[in-house]
Amino acid sequence: MTGQHMTECVWAIGGQAYSLEGCVDDPAHGFSGLPMGAGVLELFGQKNGGPNSSEALEAASDSFQVMVMANETATDAYRDLMEKQMQIFRDVTSEATALLQADPTKDPAVTYQQAVQRALAIMAELSTATNQANQQAYNAIKSQVDLALKEMRKKG
Repeated sequence: MTGQHMTECVWAIGGQAYSLEGCVDDPAHGFSGLPMGAGVLELFGQKNGGPNSSEALEAASDSFQVMVMANETATDAYRDLMEKQMQIFRDVTSEATALLQADPTKDPAVTYQQAVQRALAIMAELSTATNQANQQAYNAIKSQVDLALKEMRKKG
């Protein structure tokens, strides 16, 4: 694995934290977060060396890649939110600078304090709206998750 090295990953699944060694951290392609080898089985409650563990990993490799892609998409969305929040902060505080340049009699401390407070309030509103949108998106597909679980239990 040229350009890659193994590192320790911490996964949180269903409120349970898992610390696994052997995740791929590839500086050229970013952190995949995908545990390599039998350690990935722990994510699904299986022990290394259990029945058909190698076959299970092979059969599920495409699914793991889909999971990695989904996590990368979520990471991109988080980065986008952070960039938008920083843009809000820059826009509002830059306006304070412009106001001070246009009217040097204004108190800089008060002007900047008001700008920062307003920017932070807008940023908090954006975070709240994003969280609500994420919850709505999850609620919209929750029935699909419930159906998949029900079907799996029937095949059991």
